[in-house]
Amino acid sequence: MPPDAFTRLDAVARHLPFGVLDVDAANAAFARWRQSGTQEDQREVDLWAYCFIRRYFLTQFLRERGTASDLDACISKALLNVRKHYEGIDPERFASYVSVACRRTLLNHRRGRREATDLPDSLADPTQTTTAGDLDPAVVRRVIEAVLQGLPTNVGRVGRLRILDDVPYPDIADRLGLPLPTTRTYASRAIAALREDPGVRALCFDDLLPPNATSETPPFREAS
Repeated sequence: MPPDAFTRLDAVARHLPFGVLDVDAANAAFARWRQSGTQEDQREVDLWAYCFIRRYFLTQFLRERGTASDLDACISKALLNVRKHYEGIDPERFASYVSVACRRTLLNHRRGRREATDLPDSLADPTQTTTAGDLDPAVVRRVIEAVLQGLPTNVGRVGRLRILDDVPYPDIADRLGLPLPTTRTYASRAIAALREDPGVRALCFDDLLPPNATSETPPFREAS
């Protein structure tokens, strides 16, 4: 890719009234357009979607096998798919939908190469649950944080330290002044809440609304 690709993207993104990674502002802009229906509000939504999608694939293709035409094709496919489904997207999950659309486009690109990849089995098999490894970290973290904030205080605090910050259980117990067994119980409750949350499930399953997904096929595994 050209060395100034990110510089050109930054020049375009400066026309946004908020940052490309500000997913809350993107969701609010989408909700505003859905309510107003004006071309001005839609242009803002389109511009954010373009910038986010282009940033995603520019980042991915730093380590992805493919040509400049592959990069452009992935960007176009993801953008067209998102715009085609504007009317059916929940405004509160707009940014998550765009991020998942990017990942699905990337997976299709990888499969279409007909070459060996280093994908883990859960990503290589579209019938299985997948991890959020190819999603934008800011989106993943924002969705998980929103779920944890809605939990009882100590459950959410333990969940944040364990799931987002990867703090060992004994350190969490010491930091929060909780018994170790209670700390593990709270972490399990936080993980269970994430498994059931629709926004998290949309991020962690290839099917945005997985018809056969249940709490018995979780996207999260409890760490030891």
